[in-house]
Amino acid sequence: MEYHLSEEEKFMEKIGYPELDRHRKAHDMFRRAIYDLAQHIEKGDPKAFREALSYAWGWLCNHIAKTDKKYAIYAKEKGLI
Repeated sequence: MEYHLSEEEKFMEKIGYPELDRHRKAHDMFRRAIYDLAQHIEKGDPKAFREALSYAWGWLCNHIAKTDKKYAIYAKEKGLI
C-alpha cells in the first residue's frame, strides 16, 4: 500500500498535477485509517479486520475508480502519457 501511494504521488508531482495536495490528503487519511486498524488486527481483533476490508474495498471502488481517473485524464490531456 505504502509503495503504491508514494509512487502515485511521485508520478503526480512529475506531471505537475494541480490537485496533488488534495490527493495527498486523501492518501494520508487512508494511511492513518489502515495503520490504526492494523494495530487492532495484529492483536487478533476480528471486527477491526472486517472494518479494514470494508474500508479498503470502499477505497478501491471510490478513490481509484473516480479520483485517480482525474489525474489520468489530466496526464492524457497534457500529452504526458
